Amino acid sequence: MIERAFGRCKIGPEKIGAEYADIAQQNLYLLLSALANKGIPLWCIDKVILPLYQGQALVTLPLGSNKIMNSSYRSLTRVTGTNTSSAGGTVANAFDDDFATALTQTSALGNVQVLFASDTLVTTVGYLPNATTTLSLSFQRSSDGTTWTTVLAPGSTSYVAGTWVWYDLDGGIADDYFRVLSLSGTIDVREIFLGNTPSEVPLGILNQDDYTALPNKTFEGRPLQFFFNRLRGSSDALPTMYVWPVTNLANRYGQLVVWRQRYIQDVGTLAQDLDIPQRWLDAIIWQLAANLAGEVPEVDAGRESIVVTRAEVAWREAQMEEHDDSPLLLTPMIRVYTV
Repeated sequence: MIERAFGRCKIGPEKIGAEYADIAQQNLYLLLSALANKGIPLWCIDKVILPLYQGQALVTLPLGSNKIMNSSYRSLTRVTGTNTSSAGGTVANAFDDDFATALTQTSALGNVQVLFASDTLVTTVGYLPNATTTLSLSFQRSSDGTTWTTVLAPGSTSYVAGTWVWYDLDGGIADDYFRVLSLSGTIDVREIFLGNTPSEVPLGILNQDDYTALPNKTFEGRPLQFFFNRLRGSSDALPTMYVWPVTNLANRYGQLVVWRQRYIQDVGTLAQDLDIPQRWLDAIIWQLAANLAGEVPEVDAGRESIVVTRAEVAWREAQMEEHDDSPLLLTPMIRVYTV
């Protein structure tokens, strides 16, 4: 892409030294970062499940979050059965609603298995680790306890002690057995929550004035509203939702389901694929060429104007196509006015 951008400025590959390559890489990073200001890149919208804790008002979004598109409070019905651990420990501790107790298995690659009274669907799994560690878990179902089908394998994940991690499972198939299997590491968990029949209630959004005017910001209940503080987005200043009411004991298994707009991933070392879809490649190359034309002194002034014009056309075409063809519903809410 850098070669093509320089080529559109009429600068051949043999003239792209380390300094020019570095200038192009920095411009590409700035260009992709600024894309968040020019509409909504549809490939940068994803779902995150944020845990809730009793009495906690502040819920931080993951690194790279820019904007909240939609958000809901979700509650689940907990499903239970006969629990067993393949590698020792007190298995009841993982299902006792007591976050102070833990199931600590005595060997790696163990599993925690649940036998239901009848075929039961599991749509969501919550995992509250007891220790900070890295595990590769697999969530599986079975009709006989012998042959297992993997529903989700999130891969190697860093778990933090006392921090919930929630997983939604694809595929609505009920079975007699469900298990959490460790593919690497040892299971050490305070609570495992298996849930189904999710109920999601959209959250209202408050502006800063309305939130700060709340007389009791620590009032406990079921979260209904939030104020979104758009901090810098760096690791020490993550965008934060100030929820109200704060979570009470009865809703401590609830989650916030947030559809967020994230920033495009960093360009890295240029040895990886860029985080842009194929339909945007030409527009990004032209825009990069326009940025380089304004910074690299070897670009002819006459060529710069041509590149800028072509970049604007390519950008407009890509932006106009950035839609999902979904219908638009307008509700004007026009009513009779009476005194």
